[in-house]
Amino acid sequence: MNNLKATDYVNVVIQALCRVPDFRNFFMHYGNIKKEVTADSVNLVDLLPRRFAELVRKIWNPKSFKGHVSPHEFMQAISLKSNKRFTIIQQKDPLQLLAW
Repeated sequence: MNNLKATDYVNVVIQALCRVPDFRNFFMHYGNIKKEVTADSVNLVDLLPRRFAELVRKIWNPKSFKGHVSPHEFMQAISLKSNKRFTIIQQKDPLQLLAW
């Protein structure tokens, strides 16, 4: 996974969660289960799980051209939902992110 400035703490959590088979499989199919988009904007309640599901599908895509993925959209969703508690520019503890 690409490291966006100081986001290695996020990469650690993502990689750990992607190795839990039931959790990973749920999010591999999350986009097919639930698609809630309002007429003019994205539903913010569903933003974080949708971005995580997109990232999981990118990571586990067997037809991926590149051997790396960027967590940019997922990191933006985390920053938005956490009121900028977890950002790209500041290093944090992975356990704090996981607990949040």
